[in-house]
Amino acid sequence: MSCARITLILMLFSSSKAWHCSRSEPLGLITEDIRSWQISASSSYPNRWDRYCSTNYARVYETGTKAWCAKRKSPSEWIQVDLGVAASISGVMTQGRCDGREWVTSFKISYSHDAFHWKYVNDAYDNHRLFEGNIDSCSVRHSYIDKPVIGRFLRFHTISWKGHPSMRVEILGCQPCKQPLALPPYAKTTASSESSPNKRNSPSISGTAQDSYLLTKGAWCAQKSDKQPWLQIDVGPPTILTAVSTKGLGEFRKKRWVTHFNISYANSTTGPWYNYSESGNDYSFTANTDKYTERRHYFASPFKARFIRFYPTKWKGKQPCMRAGVFGCPQNGICQKGYLRVAEDSPCVENIAYGRKSYVNNKRHFKRHVGEWSGSNQAQRAVDGDENQSIHHCTILDNFYVSRPFWMVDLGHSTPISGVVIVTWQGKNLKTNSPVKSSYYDYMRNLRKLTVYVSSEKRRSKKVEKIAKESNKCGYVTSVNEALFQRRIHIECMKPMNGRYLYIEAEGAEDRWSKVFSAVLCEVMAYS
Repeated sequence: MSCARITLILMLFSSSKAWHCSRSEPLGLITEDIRSWQISASSSYPNRWDRYCSTNYARVYETGTKAWCAKRKSPSEWIQVDLGVAASISGVMTQGRCDGREWVTSFKISYSHDAFHWKYVNDAYDNHRLFEGNIDSCSVRHSYIDKPVIGRFLRFHTISWKGHPSMRVEILGCQPCKQPLALPPYAKTTASSESSPNKRNSPSISGTAQDSYLLTKGAWCAQKSDKQPWLQIDVGPPTILTAVSTKGLGEFRKKRWVTHFNISYANSTTGPWYNYSESGNDYSFTANTDKYTERRHYFASPFKARFIRFYPTKWKGKQPCMRAGVFGCPQNGICQKGYLRVAEDSPCVENIAYGRKSYVNNKRHFKRHVGEWSGSNQAQRAVDGDENQSIHHCTILDNFYVSRPFWMVDLGHSTPISGVVIVTWQGKNLKTNSPVKSSYYDYMRNLRKLTVYVSSEKRRSKKVEKIAKESNKCGYVTSVNEALFQRRIHIECMKPMNGRYLYIEAEGAEDRWSKVFSAVLCEVMAYS
């Protein structure tokens, strides 16, 4: 790997604020999340000499006398762990062979991003730090790394030992960019084609893209006639992707799995699409050898993308069937523009209303005829991605000139809609939380109800009742118990909706002395 590539990887991880770790924990040797192929060594005691010596046994708390044993008694021996994804490493655990005779008494640590360019962990004097090892063969020793280092590969260099250089290890730290991203219901999957592997015998296995998650017991299957099949996963906001996993078709009597595949990625479905490559060539991934075992691949060159496509090139059975997962850096903190968190702790998902053309049927804020739907800067403020609660940054609906004020956004094409989140102005000072002196505050308190409708037809006439049909209704919120007067209002559709146009209707209270009412929409966000 070139120095330029290493620099690019470091820039990707640092720009993602990936190393804000809340805690340090074992990274997978003890739990065997780190597989045997991720552990290597300068040499190992031959199995025919001692069957309990193996790199795969170099795990703290291994049973019996199992451990890694160097072939030679030399200070040049080392054992290496590939963490798969770069980690912030804050400490290590070491243990001897637990046989009463063999353990390492001192060692050094080096780390790398590519297994070619290495750096040593240094001490306070900027010299290679010599770590104190174990004092017997069975107790576990924890050693801190005062200034955590970032790397994917870690080597333990044996310097001195008792009996023979044999050891078990664990690495402590955090890997925020090793999180699963392709999880339902947030990640969205599509495919070039879909087909059930056997409708008669397995009606529960549909073979659709929604069966392609690793958590399912089915799989996505392409049609047999599909010459260039692909499975696409939308992970949400563009982020760093570090690994993929695949499985075959699960609970099904026939053998169906993908043995080889390629990958491409993009930030838009319209492209440009980039083929994943290593050493300048398109990389072919070796996938599964059975339908149950999960096969994981860590990218030598992590990349930033929103969409990732799997292109099966070889498979077992009459058609390609697979389940797939993607791992990387989840979005932390505030979502970028065009995305939202529906709930406080939920992942960022696409805001399908962001930046779309919007309209109002109210002439108060622009010079148009009553009842004619018109776009304006005022209407567009509700979809500009700015949640600023100042009234000057919001869209205002009122009944000064229309009895049924509506706001509408054109989503561009018919799309599934699961709900809407509305950020409102509540007529209060954001710092003191006290009411501001504005007539809009009184008008807003006259508001009784906000209703969301979804339709496939755009209405430009005064006959808004054609929009407000029960069949088009997504949901509503009323002023009961102050539910309507929250800063953030979530309206989840009562049933699955599909349409191109999303409408919000404001209704006033009939028992107030003033019949004037206003709804102030600072941001309207819709999600599928």
